[in-house]
Amino acid sequence: MVNMGSGFQTTLQDLANAAGSFHDGADQFAKALGAITTLKADSGDGGLDETVQAVLAAIDALHSRVVQGLRETGDNLDKVRADYQRSDVSSRELYDDIMRAEPIDKG
Repeated sequence: MVNMGSGFQTTLQDLANAAGSFHDGADQFAKALGAITTLKADSGDGGLDETVQAVLAAIDALHSRVVQGLRETGDNLDKVRADYQRSDVSSRELYDDIMRAEPIDKG
């Protein structure tokens, strides 16, 4: 547990779990739609087929962006967890250094 200021606490493991959930969600969402751009429309009307392919390409682009957003959120949560952990270690090291310091002689 890291204590960051008055009343603000967070658990490093909770951040790690949240990051893992976002990464897992990205993987599952990526698999859910599959390779939509490999689908081919053959209605007999070339214009309609082109329109269907354009719609499929747009859906694929949106799907990819959602997956990317989920992964980026997981990565950002990993970074926050690492920053909190470093901050906690740095604060502890500073405290230990202060406690080992020699008193200042004011004489």
